[in-house]
Amino acid sequence: MFTNEEIEELSSAVDNCKCALIVTHKFPDLDAIGSSLALYHQLLKKGKRVTLYSPNRLDKQFYFLPGAKNFKTNILKVPTPDIIFALDSARKERIDGHEEIDKYLSAPIFNIDHHHDNPKYGAKNIIKDISSVGELLSHLFNELNWEITTPMASCLYAAICFDTGRFAHSNVTEDTFKMAAQLKKSGADTSLIAEYMDENKSLDDFKLISLSTDRAVLNKDLNYVYTTIPIQHTRTSVKVIDFLRLLKGFEVILVFQELERRKVKISVRSKKDTDVSAFAAKFGGGGHKKAAGILLLKSLEDSVNTIIPALNEYLSDEPTE
Repeated sequence: MFTNEEIEELSSAVDNCKCALIVTHKFPDLDAIGSSLALYHQLLKKGKRVTLYSPNRLDKQFYFLPGAKNFKTNILKVPTPDIIFALDSARKERIDGHEEIDKYLSAPIFNIDHHHDNPKYGAKNIIKDISSVGELLSHLFNELNWEITTPMASCLYAAICFDTGRFAHSNVTEDTFKMAAQLKKSGADTSLIAEYMDENKSLDDFKLISLSTDRAVLNKDLNYVYTTIPIQHTRTSVKVIDFLRLLKGFEVILVFQELERRKVKISVRSKKDTDVSAFAAKFGGGGHKKAAGILLLKSLEDSVNTIIPALNEYLSDEPTE
């Protein structure tokens, strides 16, 4: 899976650094956070000074993972690193806080990612088309003979579990299951992870799901569905798009979430053949073939009016069987 050069570069980077910074992408998910925490624990174990950085306070939904409360939000209070590890960020511009990092820090970036369209923006890069950065790091730790402790195992398992849709997506391979089994053997608390991922919904979460289904717009001709979430309803951790994916007969699903009055996050998913990453790239977004995201500095209404006509054209141009 890895070249000798890649293994040597990572080993050398860790051996030679005294102080490391770990960053990930904007609006981090469980793969991003779990992977970051696993590397954090690994570097601490090796006696390194390590800082986890995100300019936005981490959502409390991640606090069940060991070390999740240790993210720093002020770049001016971050110790000057020898190296910056960027995890799960398809492009440098996707790194959460990349503007502050560029302004105040000059350390080289070691880019570790699983997005197929990553342009290798780091001074060093390990990019593999694999289920998750959690699985990627697990294989790296094995290749380097680095012990996977119980906290690391839980973080890595949660990362893999999330990005594979609880091992249901097409990105799952035989090796993914083998790695999950190894992490379980290493102490991953799979029951606790399942509880926090699937059994921690609040009444507000269900109200948001109800609102989203009420606002859903279905296009049966082109097999897509979308919904909009106004800013006054965004303060919940539930993933609405995971529920809309359960609708039978729709290939593409979109959720427009208003973060600020002129700032909208659009999550896009597909179930089978539609490449939503290629579609998202038209608007400066990106991701994976079946899971991508877009950020527009527009109103909620203008965002819908920008994306939906383009989606109609994109899906109409797709080859049919």
